[in-house]
Amino acid sequence: MNVKFWSLAAVLVASTACTDDEKIEDTGEETSEPTSEPTSEPAEETYAYITQGYSGSATVVPGASYEGTETFAIGINETAGTGNNMTEIVWSIVGAPSDAPTDCGDCVFSFDLNLTYDAAASIDPDGSGADAVFSYAVGTSSYGENTLFYGSEGQWSPWLVDGNTNEDLEGTSHASVVSFDGTNFTYTDGIVDFYYYY
Repeated sequence: MNVKFWSLAAVLVASTACTDDEKIEDTGEETSEPTSEPTSEPAEETYAYITQGYSGSATVVPGASYEGTETFAIGINETAGTGNNMTEIVWSIVGAPSDAPTDCGDCVFSFDLNLTYDAAASIDPDGSGADAVFSYAVGTSSYGENTLFYGSEGQWSPWLVDGNTNEDLEGTSHASVVSFDGTNFTYTDGIVDFYYYY
């Protein structure tokens, strides 16, 4: 599983897991009697309000070098808009030039990246951090200029578009940022709050 999407899998696993007290013992014997009395009250809906975001910066020489860092932060909160992060994974990154994706118009740069997990700089209570490899390219996509493309296992897709906005659960808009001034590259995904029902 790639770095960009492991967080959703972790949330799904955490929200569907049960404790030993919640496990139902299977004795292998069938019974026709109900195990509990039926109830007319519907189960209460439970939501996990998730604050999540990627951000990064690098010094880039197009066609030559990429050196920077990336941070993934996530927190699960009881109320929307809280914004508390429980986990913050930090990587140091170096890259080597690569072929640009075919749909990267006016491609400014394209790199295969090696990410090294920085345990000392991370807040990682679950030990989730690990090294990773993937690719980034910056150019124009059908979604707009200053698009950050994400590549993994030979497949590329637009990931972030500068100025694209998302609205959190409190109604606040957050814009993605993709900026390259010829040397300094910065990006953030702008996703701040969403919820997961379980």
